[in-house]
Amino acid sequence: MGGPFAVAIVDDESRSGLLAIDRMGIRTLCYATPPGALVFATTAESVAAHPSVGRKVSRQAIFNYLYCHAVPSPGTIFEGVSKLLPGECITFRDGAVERRFYWHLPYRDHEAQSPAKLEARFKELLRDAAARAVDGDTQVGAFLSGGTDSSTVTGLLTELRGKPARTYSIGFSADGFDEMKYARITARHFAASAHELYLTPPDVVDAIPIITQAYDEPFGNDSAVPTYFCAKMAFSDGVKVLLAGDGGDEIFGGNARYAKQKVFEAYWSIPAPLRHHLVEPLASAVPTAVAPLRKFRSYVAQASIPLPDRLESYNFLHRSPLSEIFEPEFLASVDSHQPAAMLREVYERTASASSVNRMMHLDLKFTLADNDLRKVSRMCEVAGVEVRYPLLDDALVESSVR
Repeated sequence: MGGPFAVAIVDDESRSGLLAIDRMGIRTLCYATPPGALVFATTAESVAAHPSVGRKVSRQAIFNYLYCHAVPSPGTIFEGVSKLLPGECITFRDGAVERRFYWHLPYRDHEAQSPAKLEARFKELLRDAAARAVDGDTQVGAFLSGGTDSSTVTGLLTELRGKPARTYSIGFSADGFDEMKYARITARHFAASAHELYLTPPDVVDAIPIITQAYDEPFGNDSAVPTYFCAKMAFSDGVKVLLAGDGGDEIFGGNARYAKQKVFEAYWSIPAPLRHHLVEPLASAVPTAVAPLRKFRSYVAQASIPLPDRLESYNFLHRSPLSEIFEPEFLASVDSHQPAAMLREVYERTASASSVNRMMHLDLKFTLADNDLRKVSRMCEVAGVEVRYPLLDDALVESSVR
């Protein structure tokens, strides 16, 4: 099976079943296994509503939410309810559940190809992916932030339809936050039929009850607000399908942190004895009053933390003592190391020795499946439009590993 899917196959006679979701985690499935039974649904709330499961809130999930700003899979906000991970399936037989990955992203670290061949193949796959996402005569539009990914999708939609693409952009009347000028550059370049909306504080206040009711778990991605209004604007314009550029950064290395972390990773090329017995003692001894020495000390302190833990160096729960945030009784009931352990597990099971590939693989799970895809898909559903992700096309994703 390919593309976005959630599938459940149940055989009542043998009391067995199979649950699976797509490779990227675009669709969702949640489940619980009360004694001798399997309960499943597309949302955690629906599973928890079953009388044999219950709606007891998980303290660990609350902690994980405050660490990740979403409840990361496989956990949910409810005790005993789990989410399927991207590319994962479960089999249920005789009251027992087995989880496994049916697919892994096969990174190819050492496969050499000429840039010209890669470029030609990339453009071919990109057009094919967009063509699959554009369904016949359906009224199709595109999210447009002005970034590389949404601009590429806008260009592809224009090319495929042979007419100006309908684009939808959100602006903010706040210095440093408004990216509308970039969206307008793209819209002019492709002669798009551009639709714009500037959000106001009352808009946000009005949207909060709608958005909080839409999610079955705590969800802290504040971009859900502009996403909802963008999708709502498209719906009012008669659009039935919106194309989104999500995924491009995570499969083609577009996030700035990948480049930043390469600077820190260079530190690990220094032999360990030199790092431990010379560089680190020297860094801790230098005076911090002099700016270059202070930067040297800061660099060594950050670089000494291995990936992926270094990515969370500025996490609020690392910057303040946990005892100042949580009650002692709550802290005693949770594993405060679990979120970091979850990050390490995904990072370390990447089929690649490259730190950049490992960071991208980590983002496919935490940034995309647990966060951005849930944000966009749910807000589009609430607004009444379908969303498709051409940059997460199976063939394009598999090609990106080169």
